[in-house]
Amino acid sequence: MSQAATPIRIAAERPPTTPRPAITPPPPHPPEHTRPPPEPEAPQTASLQGDLVIDGAQMGRWLADAMGRQAARPPTSARRFNSRMAPIWPGLAG
Repeated sequence: MSQAATPIRIAAERPPTTPRPAITPPPPHPPEHTRPPPEPEAPQTASLQGDLVIDGAQMGRWLADAMGRQAARPPTSARRFNSRMAPIWPGLAG
């Protein structure tokens, strides 16, 4: 009493799709990740100065505006570690 297995039928038809226009209109506004960053605000400077006094003796004088100007300058060094600048291990050269 063996019964023959019924074959499984796989539909090869694709579901109907809605027709798309040839040119899609742009979205009303760009997504958040594609917007350009906001313009940076102009730095505000203030001139501060003072005397460094330790145990009643004047040890030095500081000027915050000069330090602030130097800190606001763009960096002049590399932004990350460059492994190509490291020395070559013995036996690896050539």
